[in-house]
Amino acid sequence: MDCSRRRVLQYGAGLALLPLSGCATFQSANDGETVDLMLVNSSDVEQSVEVTIKSDGETVFEESYNLSTPEGESGSISEPGILEAGQYTVVASTDTDTREYQYRSTCANVNNMDDKIYVSFRNNGRLEISSTYCGT
Repeated sequence: MDCSRRRVLQYGAGLALLPLSGCATFQSANDGETVDLMLVNSSDVEQSVEVTIKSDGETVFEESYNLSTPEGESGSISEPGILEAGQYTVVASTDTDTREYQYRSTCANVNNMDDKIYVSFRNNGRLEISSTYCGT
């Protein structure tokens, strides 16, 4: 197992969002063959982000989002089933930051777990990308 700092941070970010995967707001009809995109804004200001997802260098999904934050709550948007299970490069960009994440589906053979990509704004406004991880 690769224990590089980057890998540990990726796992940590994914685990930090794992409790959110069961929220009623985020329920989906994922069939194990598709990937959901979840956008979450935990900061106290509206955030705008452009999400681009590529497969083998070709853009397969591109969309811009504005995430508001109702008082005392996180703002969220769910995009169920936007991709087929597979490997992708996910890029999230704001006016001041760009993050890139290498995604690979891992939940297709795990009961009651859906493959999800999370684009999140933490409470300090920091942009992060993570995903569910079901092993190998």
